[in-house]
Amino acid sequence: MSKECAKYFAQFVKRNGQPRLNDDQFRRFMNIVYQEGKLAGIDCIRTKLMRQANDYRFELDRYDAGKVLTELTGNIDPEVLLTSMYKSSTD
Repeated sequence: MSKECAKYFAQFVKRNGQPRLNDDQFRRFMNIVYQEGKLAGIDCIRTKLMRQANDYRFELDRYDAGKVLTELTGNIDPEVLLTSMYKSSTD
């Protein structure tokens, strides 16, 4: 699922403006975007370090960021996720 939510959220915001979520769900929204950006950055660094003696150095960081992202998203489709976030905002 990596990077799917951030792209979907970006397109959503472009079409509809800032989502009207409660504070908890908006923090979750922003944390998802942050974690996906962090994973993209780690992947970029790993690509540049490929086949070097220290190319494994970011494995734990990538694992941790992926774990947090999974906890935030539940690995569900971005559209379903955003809908559930809206529903949680109104409860």
